[in-house]
Parts: sequence; C-alpha cells; structure tokens
Amino acid sequence: TVNTPFGIALKVDERRETSMPGIYAAGDLANPLMASVTTAISQGATAGISAQQSMLV
Repeated sequence: TVNTPFGIALKVDERRETSMPGIYAAGDLANPLMASVTTAISQGATAGISAQQSMLV
C-alpha cells in the first residue's frame, strides 16, 4: 500500500497487478488521486486482460 493525501492506495505495476501474484487493482483503489470513471474502466480492462494472460501461461 501507499499513503496518499486521499487515503491508502494499492501499489500496482503496469499490468495493474499488486505485490500479491494474481491480485489486480484498478480505479480509485489503485489511483485515488484521479477519481474518474473513464480511468477506472481503462485500468479495469488492463487488469482483466492481464489476469486472463496470467491464467494462460
């Protein structure tokens, strides 16, 4: 986790994966500084694709 002025956020990599393998985060949970539906949708799509790819390997 990372402390921000808006509270605690989960630290994620470019694939939206947290430090726990197989756990992904998007939207306000991973980026509280930019509370936006559009950003959350984009990050959610990235997390979903990454999760699917991790299951195929």
